[in-house]
Amino acid sequence: MMRVDYNMIIHLHLAKILLQGPPPKRQRIAQLATRFIESFNDKMDALMTHFGKIADKCQIIHSWILQKGIWLERLTN
Repeated sequence: MMRVDYNMIIHLHLAKILLQGPPPKRQRIAQLATRFIESFNDKMDALMTHFGKIADKCQIIHSWILQKGIWLERLTN
């Protein structure tokens, strides 16, 4: 599964904001942005893990259904 670089997307967006802000506030904005990025990445990793588990279960169920279908086909022939 391809991982999207959310850090780069968010940094590019926030760079515009940082450059427009007053100099005394830039450091605070950068700290808040860093915390946001870390939190966002943690949530996205958890979400991708969750979807990965769901995909694995779907694949197992699909395999089971195919096996049962083959078994039923053999019974009827």
